[in-house]
Amino acid sequence: MALKPPYSAQQTTLFTASDYAGLPAKNRQVLAQADEDFQAVREGRTPVHAVLGRAASLPADAGRTFYIGQGYKLTVEKALSSFGGLGGITYGPILRLDRQFALGDPLSFFDLRVYSPKDIERLLRW
Repeated sequence: MALKPPYSAQQTTLFTASDYAGLPAKNRQVLAQADEDFQAVREGRTPVHAVLGRAASLPADAGRTFYIGQGYKLTVEKALSSFGGLGGITYGPILRLDRQFALGDPLSFFDLRVYSPKDIERLLRW
């Protein structure tokens, strides 16, 4: 699987091309797909490769959507937030590599940001 460049100049991929050198093809595919899904969610899009995790338990606040990919799980966080009277929406991806893939220690990446209602509307194209 070929590596794809980041979606925009401001965003970077989780792994650089040199990180993939020497990995078995299956591992490169897992990392590339996880990276592409992570970037898609950062941009307000649905994951490209992971599928909706129908068997996952529902969170109490219903502000999370769970996806399952090959070798990873992806959570899309979307929750109302308030900081010192400033209201907004916390949004972003949480990527967790599977225990078997991450050599016994699950490895997580996240990019959660607080958006104004206007900005989250623009990001998610409501």
